Amino acid sequence: MKQWDRIPGRVGSTYLSWASQTLTNRDWALLDSVLQLRIATGRQLERLHFSDLSGRSRAVVRWRVLKRLVDARLLSTLDQPAHRRRSAVFEYVLGSAGEWLARARADGHAHRLVAPGDRYVAHALDITELYVELVEQLRDQAEELSTFAVEPAQKDGLGGQLKPDAYLAVRSTNLTDYWWFEIDEQTESLPTIRRKLVTYLDFLGRSQVGPDGVMPRIMITVPTAARRGSIQAEIAGLPPPADQLFRVVLFPDTVGLLLRILRN
Repeated sequence: MKQWDRIPGRVGSTYLSWASQTLTNRDWALLDSVLQLRIATGRQLERLHFSDLSGRSRAVVRWRVLKRLVDARLLSTLDQPAHRRRSAVFEYVLGSAGEWLARARADGHAHRLVAPGDRYVAHALDITELYVELVEQLRDQAEELSTFAVEPAQKDGLGGQLKPDAYLAVRSTNLTDYWWFEIDEQTESLPTIRRKLVTYLDFLGRSQVGPDGVMPRIMITVPTAARRGSIQAEIAGLPPPADQLFRVVLFPDTVGLLLRILRN
C-alpha cells in the first residue's frame, strides 16, 4: 500500500507528521503558493511549479499532483467540472487540511477562501497572474522578485489602513524598486479612484513610509486604453508629485513596464 493510501482521517498532529514524511518539495511549494496567493488556476500553478517539464508530460504530471493534493484535502477547487483532467482550468484554494497545515507552519496565519464571489475570484486571479508573469520573466535573469504580498495591511498613520491589492519589491544588482499595485477592473467610478489616489498622496505628504521603510510608487493596471486615459486625466488634475508617484498601464503590459523601469 502506498503512503498516499493511508491518509489520516482526522486533521491533527498525526496529519502533520504524515504530511512531513510524505509531501515532496514541489508539494510544499504548491501549498505555499496557494497560501500566499489565496487562489490560482491549475494552469498558473503549472507555470510556477512544472516549468521543468515539457510537452504532454507537463500537463499529465500537473493533473496527477494537483488531484493527489485535492484528494488529501490539502487543496480544494471552487468548482467541479465533470472531467477531472481539466485541472488546468480549476481554481484552487487551500483545502480544510491545507488550511490546518498552513496554520501549523505559519504560526496561525492562514487564509482559506470559502465560497468567494465571482468578482473577487476574477480580481484575485489577476493578482496571481501578475505574480506568475513576474516569476516567469525573472527566471534566469539578474533581477530578483524579493517580495510579493497580496493585499498587505499598511497602517496609514491616522488609525486606519491603506489597502493596496499587492506589494512587491524587485531587485537588480544595485537597485530595488518598490511598488504598490492597484488592479483596476473598471468596476469603481472615477470619483472613487480619485479619492484613492488622494489617499496615497496624503500618505506621502505626511512623510509616512510603507514596507521596508520606503514609500512605494503605485502602479495601476487597467483593462482598456480608454480606462487608462480616464485615470491618467484624474492624475493630471492632482498636485505634485502625483505625476511621479502613479503609473497607469494596460494589464498585459505591466510586467514589461516594471522591468523596463528597473533596468533603466
